[in-house]
Amino acid sequence: MFKTGKLFLGAVLALGIGAAILTNPQATQAATTVSVGTSGGPKPFTYVDDNNKLVGYDVDTVRAIDKVVPEYKFTFQKMEITSLLTSLDSGRIQVAANNFASNPQRREKYYYSKPVFRDRDVLVVLKDNKSIKKFDDIAGKTTIARRG
Repeated sequence: MFKTGKLFLGAVLALGIGAAILTNPQATQAATTVSVGTSGGPKPFTYVDDNNKLVGYDVDTVRAIDKVVPEYKFTFQKMEITSLLTSLDSGRIQVAANNFASNPQRREKYYYSKPVFRDRDVLVVLKDNKSIKKFDDIAGKTTIARRG
């Protein structure tokens, strides 16, 4: 699924959307509830911590916006990643925050925030570990992510 050099994006809702919300002239006194869907993975963008609370860059960005935009109240719905965009399409959620990869078809249909990082498939090991030099060398070992 991930290709070397592919551009990955942070939360679909990020500071760019937050700025758009801040300038919304139709905001009313009562807070409008905005449902945000996320899968709770991958770290560090969205995950469930030891206290069973959703956290991570994407989730924390939405919570920061929630603190400064009183016209909107953001709530989270944890769901399978495969359900996020269909839930967005159906109106079940209004925002999907889950480190989505961008592609031309998605950009035609969805608004993306500015990229928060670029990623290439890499392995990081201690300098003195000479046993791992390529992806095949991690067979049978434990990692925090899988290549897919």
